[in-house]
Amino acid sequence: MTRIMCCASCASSLGSMCVTKGDEVFFCCRSLQVSRNHSLSPCLNSPCLSQVQWALQVLRSELLAGLILAIITGAHWTLTGIVGLCGVAKYSKVYFILLHSMKRMTGVADAWGLLMLSGLMQTNGGRAAKPPAPTRQVANDSHEAAWSAKVAELAGRGVRLGDLLDFYQQLLEGAMPSFDPRYSTTNDVAREAVIPMSRVGQDGFALASIWNQQQPRLAERMVTHNWGNRFSHLVAAIISDATGCAYFADVVASLEKLKDFQTLKASLEDSEKIDTTYWVCVFSVNQHASICGGFGPAPEKSHSSPGEFEAWDAKRRNSVSGDIFPLCPCGRKKYFNNEAALTELNKFDDLMRFLAREVPNFVHVTVGDENFEVFKRAWCVAEIVEGSALNIRQKLLMHSTSCLDDNYDKLKSLDIRDCEASRAEDKHQILSKIDDIKGFNEYLGWLIFDADGIFSGFLDGEARLSLVGRLSVRASPSKNLDDMMTFFS
Repeated sequence: MTRIMCCASCASSLGSMCVTKGDEVFFCCRSLQVSRNHSLSPCLNSPCLSQVQWALQVLRSELLAGLILAIITGAHWTLTGIVGLCGVAKYSKVYFILLHSMKRMTGVADAWGLLMLSGLMQTNGGRAAKPPAPTRQVANDSHEAAWSAKVAELAGRGVRLGDLLDFYQQLLEGAMPSFDPRYSTTNDVAREAVIPMSRVGQDGFALASIWNQQQPRLAERMVTHNWGNRFSHLVAAIISDATGCAYFADVVASLEKLKDFQTLKASLEDSEKIDTTYWVCVFSVNQHASICGGFGPAPEKSHSSPGEFEAWDAKRRNSVSGDIFPLCPCGRKKYFNNEAALTELNKFDDLMRFLAREVPNFVHVTVGDENFEVFKRAWCVAEIVEGSALNIRQKLLMHSTSCLDDNYDKLKSLDIRDCEASRAEDKHQILSKIDDIKGFNEYLGWLIFDADGIFSGFLDGEARLSLVGRLSVRASPSKNLDDMMTFFS
């Protein structure tokens, strides 16, 4: 009987396959001569190029393994035929030496070929030289007592996973009438749940402070996320982090119905994971001291760039109902960049430094939404680079395995100057702190694409070979190859 097996890189690199006959013999053939004529896209940055070159090297080694296995398989069957034609007695000494020696050799070759084609012999991709960590300018405000006190205050607003789960259950039970776990964004939840629930009379606090009964609670992990992402995905990612998972798509399915969520919650309540503490800006920043009373000045349609007014208008509307969010009437004073030492919106990098210094085994968690919009937000990118520069342990959570492939083109051309911020002054502040924009972008490219970067934890043996085929296809400028890649993936 003949069995056909496709290894991950073979399927992804356009039609390669392993054919197994008899005693697990593999034969590998390819429709592309990747070891020669393979043009690389001219827009690849250095870390990305290193990954592609590694992928092509792996493809060549797989091709060699396939050819060797084919030769040994052919020799085995050829020798069997020759022995039969020459009339050698089936159980003679010559028959035993020739055929049984070849059989042992074939077994060894099969084991070696299996290791090569399974990905167990491959490392996590090419490694480019790590650029120097970007340096930043430190504002004079950071030396003031008020600035340092505000950073310490923010750091004490950690959120227990248990409190987050209780809050999410309230949403499912109707605390936010418009909430739809399939569509409601973090921005929706901030405006219609977090802000109302954290208002106390004419005053308002961070919701984390209310949950913690105004007592400081240092966070063990800081979460970088995008407010435009679905809130259920943020919660699913945090649960996945607490339970040691890298992908959160399966958890999302358990957050759509109250009964399923209660089952999931019950499974976590008896474990130590329920007390894992996170710093999440939507809960840990006092929204009453900044955004609760307005949406910022509206861009003038005649002077704004295309789509700027539409983006501003979308952020002030509920993404499910389309209604404009109600404004909070609290009397809490608002602080923005004009009072830099007192505002809570400009200290995320200093906050990360503080927590890394004060909390043992502190972890920086990045939630990669389905469209990787988190990598287009200026504060998010700044936090990711800052965490790496500080050698903080970083963990990336993704919705599913397809996210990286679907958003590859976005990632390979990232530039901090093109990233967005909710307020123009925020982006200006972030850019003003970076001494060398070009060096920052190079470091960002290394952090994303290098084998030691934030995506490295996703690659087991099979995933490494799957990445090989995908990288070889991504490197080619041919759209036909992209179409074929979709067919095989």
